[in-house]
Amino acid sequence: MAGEIISHARLRELLSYDHLTGVFTWVVDRGMNKRSGKIAGAHNGNGYLNIQVDGRGYLAHRLAWFYVHESWPPELIDHRDGDGFNNKIKNLRLANRRQNGENQRQAHKGKKSSKFIGVYRRNPNQRWCAMIRVGGMLRRIGLFDTEEGAHAAYIEAKRRQHEFNTI
Repeated sequence: MAGEIISHARLRELLSYDHLTGVFTWVVDRGMNKRSGKIAGAHNGNGYLNIQVDGRGYLAHRLAWFYVHESWPPELIDHRDGDGFNNKIKNLRLANRRQNGENQRQAHKGKKSSKFIGVYRRNPNQRWCAMIRVGGMLRRIGLFDTEEGAHAAYIEAKRRQHEFNTI
């Protein structure tokens, strides 16, 4: 079985998934680090959990989708909250590259940039501007007296956009 894509039956035979916590646990003993009842997976260094099954590594969020929906996701799986370790099924959604890229968490560095994402001003005498990218288009949210006010407006717009931006 080494290297083959795991079947749904084999996945359920080896692992249990709790959709409320997003945690996989081993159902059967599979070696020293894979004891029955032990949490499965290890950080992969890129902000996600990886689970080794039958000689092949799987991203835990993709396994969670497969476990619940009984089919592999056709594209990307997006973590709604941007936390790659939060694999609760309600936190996962199908996404394309553009949607997945909307999870940027840090502001770009530059002269006009704020320390907050989605916030900038053209010169020190101007008010702070909040902007958001929606469907590839940059949209202005508004002008604000403080960076914090502009950032709060950006976060609210981002939250609303994320709620409705699904495939």
